[in-house]
Amino acid sequence: MPIAAYYGAMLEDRKIDFHLLRCLDVLLTERSVTRAAERMNMSQPGMSNVLSRLREAFGDPLLVRTPKGMEPTARAEDVWPTVREALDGIERALTGGSEFDPATASLNVTIATTDYAGFVLFPKIMQRLEQEARGITITIRPPDPTHIREWLEEGAGEIAIGFVPTAAETLKTTTIYRDRLVCVARRGHPAIAGDISLDAYTVARHVIFGSAFTGISTLELFLDEWLETEGIVRQAGMRVPSALLSPHIIAETDMIATLPAGFVGRFRDTLPLQIMELPFTAPEMSVGMFWHERTHKNPAMVWLRELIRNAAGGLGG
Repeated sequence: MPIAAYYGAMLEDRKIDFHLLRCLDVLLTERSVTRAAERMNMSQPGMSNVLSRLREAFGDPLLVRTPKGMEPTARAEDVWPTVREALDGIERALTGGSEFDPATASLNVTIATTDYAGFVLFPKIMQRLEQEARGITITIRPPDPTHIREWLEEGAGEIAIGFVPTAAETLKTTTIYRDRLVCVARRGHPAIAGDISLDAYTVARHVIFGSAFTGISTLELFLDEWLETEGIVRQAGMRVPSALLSPHIIAETDMIATLPAGFVGRFRDTLPLQIMELPFTAPEMSVGMFWHERTHKNPAMVWLRELIRNAAGGLGG
């Protein structure tokens, strides 16, 4: 019996369909009814109803509330690998030999990406999807470099995009564009006009993307580690949860920032900024796309990754 038919019969006996099984996988991944509902493009009450049906079918709470938030039960942890294997088997059986038609496709794709890459990439990506694949819904989640492999492996996302110099070797990866770092200050800055000296760079207070509350930006962390090897120390004046705040804060204060040229260049015509070469030669920034073996040959993912590569063409500063 074909694997799809086998699992279909098994699920019918237990009154569980493919959609419920997919919801179970997402619930156990996200450990949140709200986030799972967003992933599946459902309402929160709808996902709560799904969880109730799953609990009845499995005879187990599956997710229980703890001081640390929702956690899987022992039963859920035990069945999850089998559920994941079944979903992968059905997906391979249904898509392995078929051509992907973006015009008729209907699917949700979760992509982990940074503010930097998202800001410059996704207007182009969504423009292409609007034209060619209106049935594909994209959900963006902030990346956590320490968990990218687990997210992609467990199905919490299909693609990750960003500056991740220490990505797991088990992931598939490709560089989609390169950028350089520049220094940004406001026009009319009392100590900086047209270019910046190393003394001015170290004396100024910096706007830095990322904090202990939102996660440290891999780019900012990489830059600080590199600066330390050169004997250069930045003074943090403000740490922000979104890189999109940085240009606006810089435009109205005497603080400065080190940002990717392709990112900050988008603000050149709307904010009074000076965009200058750094007073030292910084390493180039490579923005990569990462995915797991489980989606490597999926026709929809192959098509989408190629669309992302094309959208990234010509980016950078």
